[in-house]
Amino acid sequence: MTKKSEINNSRIQWIDMAKGYGIVLVLLGHLHVNEMMVWIYSFHMPLFFFLSGYLFSVKSSFREFAAGKVRKLLVPYLALYIPAIVSELYFHSQLSWSNLAGCIPLVITQQRHAIVWFLGCIIVLHFLFYPIVRYCRNPIWGILITLLMGLTGVILWRNGITNLYWNCDVALVVAPFFMAAI
Repeated sequence: MTKKSEINNSRIQWIDMAKGYGIVLVLLGHLHVNEMMVWIYSFHMPLFFFLSGYLFSVKSSFREFAAGKVRKLLVPYLALYIPAIVSELYFHSQLSWSNLAGCIPLVITQQRHAIVWFLGCIIVLHFLFYPIVRYCRNPIWGILITLLMGLTGVILWRNGITNLYWNCDVALVVAPFFMAAI
């Protein structure tokens, strides 16, 4: 049995602090103060993708990896998304079974709806980078693939191809931030 103190000792303090600062910056960014937004939006989300890349590892089979991602990312995604939809409908006086049923496609496709778009994007990044980290023996190939992914994401964005399922377009754009820390 793992003791609580052992679990706390396995955490990396500077990462927890960086996440905390990032969360504060997200909150400040959502205040919509233009001067502050430009500065904050230039790095607050790349910080989270960088930290996620730093913590990313491939030490198991794909089956174990996928099961772990479902448990650690998909379950929290659903646990946060469903109450967000209910509260959004409630506060707009549109809470009904038919409106809730109409939100099911949003939950399944995750097209930057509600507050959990980041988790959807992280899930995609983890599945994109599993084969890169697992099978690219030469790190240069991994870097080139990642740069190509980033370039593809920017081209999609510049051509108005956005809001792809599970934020695949965003995952491509931020792939270099994720890879930079692996």
